[in-house]
Parts: sequence; structure tokens; C-alpha cells
Amino acid sequence: HLAPKIFKDTCRINWEQTTGQVYDFIRGLSPYPAAWTECILPEGQRIQVKIFQSEKRCETHSLPPGTIRTDGKCYIDVATRDGFIRILSLQLSGKKRMPAKDFLNGSQYAIDNRRFF
Repeated sequence: HLAPKIFKDTCRINWEQTTGQVYDFIRGLSPYPAAWTECILPEGQRIQVKIFQSEKRCETHSLPPGTIRTDGKCYIDVATRDGFIRILSLQLSGKKRMPAKDFLNGSQYAIDNRRFF
């Protein structure tokens, strides 16, 4: 039997899942076709982000799933149902794949406290 065809919508990250489920989802779809998510910026602009590498962060929190937490320099954490996913490697639509730290250092986007959905 062949594996079922993977469609773009099938690759969208569901931040309501557990940290382990989201981590495995990202790992399983990397590098192709890649797990993805979207964020709406303060100006109303919608950006699509592919996530290639991540790590699990086991922390309790009260943030809604999908909430982005960052220091603006070194890390991007995204809240899941029971912890955080730390994004290590990502790609904005139309851009090259890059480490999260490089994205933060060169980004004009204010993403802290924004949400992925």
C-alpha cells in the first residue's frame, strides 16, 4: 500500500495539540513538504511560516495555544496545550530557510505576543 497523498492543508500545525504531537508533526514533515502556520501582524498583514526544526520545552503556562513568546534576539517559543515549541529553523513565504536567531536579528516583524493559527 502507498501512503496517502499529503495536501498543503494537511501540513498546517494545530497548536491546540500537545507539545509532543506538534514536535513530531514538524519533524515528520521536514524538510518536505514542511509543517506551516500563519500569523497576522499588527498591521493586519498575514504571513505564512514553514517550520523545519524545533525542540520541545516542557513548561506549564496559561497562554492560549499558538501564542508567540520571544526575547527578540535568540529564541521563538510557541505555546501548545501543555508546553512550548522552540522554533530553531523557519522560512517565511518567498524567503530562504534560516535559523530562528537570524530571522529575529534581521526581522522587521514584531511577533512577541502575536499568535500563530
